[in-house]
Amino acid sequence: MGNTNNLKQYEWKDSYSTSLDIINEQNKKFIDIINKLINSMNGNCSKEMFSDVFFSLIHYVEEYLINEKIYFKDYNTAKFISIQNSHRQLIEKIIQFQKKYEKESSTNSCLNIVNFLIEWFENHIKIYDSQAIEYLKSKGLK
Repeated sequence: MGNTNNLKQYEWKDSYSTSLDIINEQNKKFIDIINKLINSMNGNCSKEMFSDVFFSLIHYVEEYLINEKIYFKDYNTAKFISIQNSHRQLIEKIIQFQKKYEKESSTNSCLNIVNFLIEWFENHIKIYDSQAIEYLKSKGLK
């Protein structure tokens, strides 16, 4: 993979902030992983380093799903099940990107991954967080 040297870090925006620290922390971790990917792309990284980023992504999403199951154990609505399904689809998409990268190792495939993750994250913040906050606050999470 070539050295791109032109991708800017993806920054936390005040508009992403919620009234729950637990959600903010999880969302900041996701941004950190996106930035690791950007750093790898800018630094002409090895396949091993890039694989570590993929592993971090999958681990993050799996951990996120486990936490959600704990937080929402009494909240079995169709909306929550839909959100869980979207996270499973995210894992599947990350695995697809990883397999494609392993075959191609191209800057273009890396840019596609970064763009996908940023788009997914921003949509997730707008849709999911606004729906989850009130429920989590009612359960005493801060």
